[in-house]
This record gives sequence, C-alpha cells and structure tokens, in this order.
Amino acid sequence: MQMFKNFLTLCGCHFNFTMEDREMVALRMIRKRTAQGQKVLCLASGGVDSTVCAVLLLKALGPERVVCVHIDHGFMRLRETEEVVAALREAGVSVVVVDARAQFAEATTEMPTRRKCAPYRTGKLCEVTDPEEKRVIIGNTFMSVCDTVIRDLQLDVNNLLLAQGTLRPDLIESGSSYASLTADAIKTHHNDTALVRQLRDAGRIIEPLCDYHKDEVRELGVRLGIPPNLVQRQPFPGPGLAIRVLCSNGTPHKDEFYQSTNEIVKALCRGDTSIELARPLGEALSDLQPASCVLPVRTVGVQGDGRTYAYAVAISTGRFPVEAEWKALSRLALAIPKVAQRVNRVVFMFGLKREDSPHSVTKTTLNPTTLDRLRIADDIVNSTLLKHDLVRRLSQVPVVLIPLGFEEKGQYSVLVRTFVTNDFMTGVPALPGTPLMPLAALEEMVNSLQQLDFLSRVMYDLTAKLPGTTEWE
Repeated sequence: MQMFKNFLTLCGCHFNFTMEDREMVALRMIRKRTAQGQKVLCLASGGVDSTVCAVLLLKALGPERVVCVHIDHGFMRLRETEEVVAALREAGVSVVVVDARAQFAEATTEMPTRRKCAPYRTGKLCEVTDPEEKRVIIGNTFMSVCDTVIRDLQLDVNNLLLAQGTLRPDLIESGSSYASLTADAIKTHHNDTALVRQLRDAGRIIEPLCDYHKDEVRELGVRLGIPPNLVQRQPFPGPGLAIRVLCSNGTPHKDEFYQSTNEIVKALCRGDTSIELARPLGEALSDLQPASCVLPVRTVGVQGDGRTYAYAVAISTGRFPVEAEWKALSRLALAIPKVAQRVNRVVFMFGLKREDSPHSVTKTTLNPTTLDRLRIADDIVNSTLLKHDLVRRLSQVPVVLIPLGFEEKGQYSVLVRTFVTNDFMTGVPALPGTPLMPLAALEEMVNSLQQLDFLSRVMYDLTAKLPGTTEWE
C-alpha cells in the first residue's frame, strides 16, 4: 500500500477524496437518474449493500418516492426474514414483505446462449441441479416477482426505476461489460443475469453502489448513521441457501482426470520427494501422516483468469489437530492445487481417517426437507460464532450442505467456509488456533454438528480465494 501511495505522490496526486464525496456522488447520481420524478422500487435483502442503497435513496428522494420490498424466496436462514425486517426498520427503512416461496420453487427460465450452447428452457428450480441454472432462475424470478409487486402496489411502470445494491465485485465475477469487456464469467450473480442486463441497458435499473467494494460500502453506511449491527452484518448471498446446497442427480462426478488427480494428491500427502512442493513439507507431513481423498463433486473456483468447476480434496488425520498441525495443514492446502491442476479446494475432514473417496452421492434438490437440514446446521455454526464473539472478526462464513454420506452415518456432510477479506475479491480462511478461530470454538461447533443424525462428516475449508471462490457454487 505504501508503494502505491509513494507512486501516486510522485505523480502529483492529491489524496483529498473522502467518504463524504462518495456520498455526494451517489446522491447526485440518484437525483440525476430520477430527474423526471420517477419513483424507485428498492429490493432490500437486509444485507449491508441493499440497506445502504435504500438509505441513500431515502436521503436523496424522500420516503414518498421510494418503495422498499423484501422478497422471501424460501432460501433464507432460520428466522432470517423476521430479523431482516426488524433490522431495516431500525435503520429507518419501511419495508413491504413479499412471500414468494411457492413461486420460486416452481420457477423455470430461459438459459441464454453461452459458450456455443444454444438457449434452452430449464426445469423447475426445486428440481434442477446445475449451479448456473439455479442462479439464473433465481435472478430472473426476482424480476418476475417485482413485476407482480408493481401491479399489486399499483405503481406506474413507466415512471419507475428498480434499485439494486450491486457492487463492483458482482459485476466483475459475472463477466459484465460494465466492469470489463474481456472478463470471464466466474458465476452469474442474481443481480446481473441476462434479464437484469436488458433492464440495465434500457435505463430501468439504478445502482448507486456499482463502483464500490464492500469495505467502502461499510464506511459509507457508518457515515449515513446505519446501526453498527447492520453495517457489520456478514454478507448473505441474494440466492441464499439455494447456492449453499450442492445439488446432485445422484451420479458421482468422476471425469477422465479423476484417477490421476487422486494419485497426485496422495503422492504429495505421502511426501513424495519427486514432487518439488512436497520437499519443504517433509517434516510436517511425517508428523501429520495425513490421509486424502478426492470428493466426487464439483466446486466453483478461479484458476488463471477463468472460472473452473473442479474437485475438492478432503484431508483427514483421525484426530482434532492442535495449533501447530493446523499451520501445517494450511501449507498443504496451498500446495495441493498447485500440484493437482484439477483441484480448486482443499478441506480438512474431522473424524476417522479416510483414504477412499465416497462411492455414492446423495440425490439432492432444493426441497423443503433438505433446506431445513441446512438451516439447522447453519444455525449451530452461527450460534457458536456469536457465543465466542467471532461474527465481526470474520468477513463471511458460508455453511454448505454436501451430498456425501461416505457410506457412513447420514446422507450428507456439512462444510464450514470461514472467510477473511477487505474487498471480497481475494481472501483467506480463518486459521484455527488463532484469535479468528479459537480451537475451543471450532471444537464446540464440530461436536454440535456431529450430533445431527443426517450428517456423516464435518469439514473445514482451508482454501484461499483464489483458487476457491467465497461460495462453493
């Protein structure tokens, strides 16, 4: 950072742009875009982005021209909708709650042309398993629900703009031309689907935060007087738990690279000195004696400059690691994707050592029973984080339901993905044994999760971003 500052100073730059300037730029943009007296429909999820967006709109236009709507799509966490509404009202935002759970479950959509694939119609959201289909259905259904809200509230569609709390990273990861003309799409964000882009091109969408990163939005939220519990709230993705359930048709993912990937990873974990990156790990591997297995599911990541759907590797030692062992595991997790190019995530798996990959995958879709299972696991994790005062120390903690039972107790496993970052473009996992994840808190969390009868294994993600993304889908 100091190097950049020195360079900019040498170039004659003056560091006089403040958060007050950011606020004024956003307010001017809102007033300019609504100069014809348009009303604004704001989608308010309760996260910091949409809340800051709503408060900016209210400050710029007043409550008579802003309609804030919270859409319950059926993928919220336990008690989430009630908490969101209370939090928004605390920030001075009056919100209309729309129950659209049935509409989302039954929704289908047209998938756009992409990578030489012709357009096609998806199945129902409650039946599909493809991650990109899930995201596009959810994003487009949000727009469809908005149309219904507009009719129900008798709003003039010709005198109305739709507001979103879209950030710069959302546009970058979606491969939007508004961020880059050459960027690959890492994943489609629900607020940047093809339908949203059409509305944006038509001038129907207003996004006051589209040039901001998360840390800047939080600073702006403080300046706007939004309560600290809302400003520091951990992000929750627009598609909610829908992208934290790894869906599957029941067929293990094993392509032509599966066997060779498994062999490379096992050789590295044995400390095979023919692998250059194994040599510095020799002593640590000798102490750890880690077992490894490739998981037959796909996870999304970024390798090179493009999106990858690749394997995750599970490491196990048969015991709960001590602080020094977590440091060694972290080094191993960094090395594995560099050696095995078809791997973009490495997790530690609690419980008995496991050398064999699972032979079966649980057929999984977005049905109420599956979602309730994830809600229970997610609530255990977040209650433990709250108890140990870790919520504000960690940037985000996705909890993911994995369709693997390992031919043991339960049909599923659960993954805890801690994430520490300033800008959400890159980041690292919280290393167990540090103040970010004390061993006592982690052990309590794992023990509680292991009591759930539908869970086989508990895993802890050790992957940085990059090569992994924040979410698994």
